[in-house]
Amino acid sequence: MAHQYTGKFLLVSILCSVGYTSTGQSSAYSTDTAYVGNSLRAGEAIESSDAKKALGYYQKAYTVARRVNYARGYFEAVRLLAFALNNVGRSDEAKSIAQQALQQANTDTSKRYKMISHGALAITAARQGDLAEAIRQYAHMAEYVRALGRRDNEAVIYNNMAAIYQRQDLLDQAIAYNQKALAIRRTLPNNDRDIASSLFNIGAVYGVRNNYRQEANYTLQALRLLKPERDVDMVIRVYNNLGYVYRSTNKYDSSFFYLNKALVLSHKMGASSEEIRVLSNLAANHLDKKNANAARPFLVRARAIMDTLKPGLSEQQSWLAQMVDLSVLSGDYKSAYQWLEQYTNNKDSLANLSIREQLETYDQTMRRAEAREKIAEKQAQIARLEADQRRQTMWLWLAGMAVLALTAGGGLGWLYYRQRQKTAAAALLAAQQEQELTAIKSELAGQQKERTRISKEMHDDLGASMTAIGLLSEVAKTRVDALAVPEVGKISEISAAMVTSMNEIIWSLNTRNDSLNGLIAYIRAYAREFIDNTPLTLKIDIQESPDEVIIRGVDRRNMFLTVKEALNNVVKHAQAIEVTLRMRPQTNPTQGGTFHIDICDNGRGFDPASLAHIHRNGLTNMSLRMQESGGTCNIESTQAGTCVLVRFPY
Repeated sequence: MAHQYTGKFLLVSILCSVGYTSTGQSSAYSTDTAYVGNSLRAGEAIESSDAKKALGYYQKAYTVARRVNYARGYFEAVRLLAFALNNVGRSDEAKSIAQQALQQANTDTSKRYKMISHGALAITAARQGDLAEAIRQYAHMAEYVRALGRRDNEAVIYNNMAAIYQRQDLLDQAIAYNQKALAIRRTLPNNDRDIASSLFNIGAVYGVRNNYRQEANYTLQALRLLKPERDVDMVIRVYNNLGYVYRSTNKYDSSFFYLNKALVLSHKMGASSEEIRVLSNLAANHLDKKNANAARPFLVRARAIMDTLKPGLSEQQSWLAQMVDLSVLSGDYKSAYQWLEQYTNNKDSLANLSIREQLETYDQTMRRAEAREKIAEKQAQIARLEADQRRQTMWLWLAGMAVLALTAGGGLGWLYYRQRQKTAAAALLAAQQEQELTAIKSELAGQQKERTRISKEMHDDLGASMTAIGLLSEVAKTRVDALAVPEVGKISEISAAMVTSMNEIIWSLNTRNDSLNGLIAYIRAYAREFIDNTPLTLKIDIQESPDEVIIRGVDRRNMFLTVKEALNNVVKHAQAIEVTLRMRPQTNPTQGGTFHIDICDNGRGFDPASLAHIHRNGLTNMSLRMQESGGTCNIESTQAGTCVLVRFPY
């Protein structure tokens, strides 16, 4: 059986945050740059579920960014497009795009653009099997990472280069680059987990050499750095790997000891994937001892977990390998051949998913590195404040000495007493404010976490169910009597409407959308999609906010529903041929800002006082929603058309 946790080929995609801004319909360039940003975000949102559709979004963003010379959007599109093309087997196209990006990056002063270009070339070369070229591109990439001061990213690149050397069986080089990564991580603060990961990787290379003594040595070093209450996922992996190492050296007592610990932890934590691997290793120990009856219960238990929760391909592969051995040991060669065929197919599928899994791991590493950088910046700010405070204290002492020379001792004592009172009061006030701020932050974090959980569960559970209802009703149309088709069609329409409404609720709950520019982008996208299905012509005049403005989910939803109702009224009642949507944030330096939304049509107009009660309800609801959020909704109507004016102060 192949060594576990070894030979995993890491591919790196440096994450570069790109800001997408636009300044309204009046600027074609700004509209194009906003389109690039929206397309890239749309592709990322569906990449895991529909890779081909995501690829289409990336290609559109790439084309527009090149046409308008939008550098930041262009290189972000190159990063995502190269990865997506490699993922669907179009590596030649990915290579061509990455080479063009590198040529353009070399004419620019941005180290980040060069880093992205070399990263895309490295990923593509590795996917094409040109490992020497992948090493060369990673080496260039490391130069720019160092220039940008991203030491933790440099360590990850060295790990990737080590994985490539390991793939070529150049194990000395693999160990050397893993050692480089380890040396860097030991210089970073609060980094025990990453250090343990590097030690674990070095041990894995020794395991490929069948040098199990060194593998056990490095793995045990990693174990000593891990904290079970914090790093339980990695502790389980280390225990499982130690069980494999000791099994490989026929130290079955030690192997059973660590595997049983791993089994208890993985079952307690609900880590089903690791539990399957541990059960497979326990079965392997018994199979090594030619005891098929003892091995079978572990494999049956693993199968039960696999039937309940769909495991990853690597866990399936581990279980299939043991089923092959069990069938051979039992003399059932027909079953052994069938299990072996499944194992081979599983291995091919596992190779195709390796890139995505490693990128997700790298994303997590990048986020930890960015968090450490922010902490370091805060510590530097604190140090500067402390230095300023020391200087202020020194000047106060000098002033006190001057006063002491000019005034009587009694006057000096009184001043000193007053100063101490003020300092104590200020310290008490600062402590109270800090406690209040901490409580507010804790409450907000809890609310955001709960909103994120609710939106995810609605998307994963209710969304899937409603989509299934829609699909089943479409299928049912072809199988029922003609008399029942209208009712089934109605079910399909209602389920589609419910999916749309649920997506709007999920959007309002998701804390990542709590921004003014995010609201502007969402309303614009909805208006285009809604009006496209009507004979009306839509004009959009939009100006995004230059600042990051946070908008609560309930306020976003109230404004969106108000706009939605206004557009719906235009389509149903206005008898117009054109509708204009304007959105502009207007900032007052002393009073904050006001977000303006105008929906105007050139229809027949109306008198709000003369409308039927049912129509007045819709207009009343629009006004009530904006009042709930502290804003206003007014309607101006003449024979030349109608304008709905929404105002929201922020």
